[in-house]
Amino acid sequence: MNDFLDVTLLAVLQGVAEFLPISSSGHLVILQHLLEVPESIRMRLEIFLHAGTLASIFIFYAREIWTIVQ
Repeated sequence: MNDFLDVTLLAVLQGVAEFLPISSSGHLVILQHLLEVPESIRMRLEIFLHAGTLASIFIFYAREIWTIVQ
């Protein structure tokens, strides 16, 4: 497992699949299996990938969120 390349590939898949009408989590599980990501880090990796997606949504919609909160 080439850590940087594998995580980058998983992050790109998460970023693309999250906004399509498909299961981004399912694709992550399949790709992690194909890349032979160790079982011990899979859950943490998925949490960080989903947290990255959530952070990007907050950044993208920051003005709209701020308007709603005020």
